[in-house]
Amino acid sequence: MFDPVTYRITYDDYLSFSQLHQLRSFKPFSIYMVCLVAVIVVGSLYAGQVDTAVGAFGGGILAIVGLPIFGRFVLIPWQTKRTYREYDLIHEDMELALSGKAL
Repeated sequence: MFDPVTYRITYDDYLSFSQLHQLRSFKPFSIYMVCLVAVIVVGSLYAGQVDTAVGAFGGGILAIVGLPIFGRFVLIPWQTKRTYREYDLIHEDMELALSGKAL
């Protein structure tokens, strides 16, 4: 019905997909970290250890902010480049065609 389309996935496409996937997992990570830090801070304050509570709060804020930034700009590009280089089939041209029945 339609002419087939030939395309190839580039490294930039693959990197964009990986970074988009990381954005989807950011919210659950943040909720988990906030709950973990809250439990540690409340437990430390209950035990009378204010220094531990302040340290846990500061470390939690650094983790919530720092880990996603490290992942997005260092870890994900490194893993994506390695995977893209090792995955031979992604370097080949792919063909996509539409018909009246299916893709």
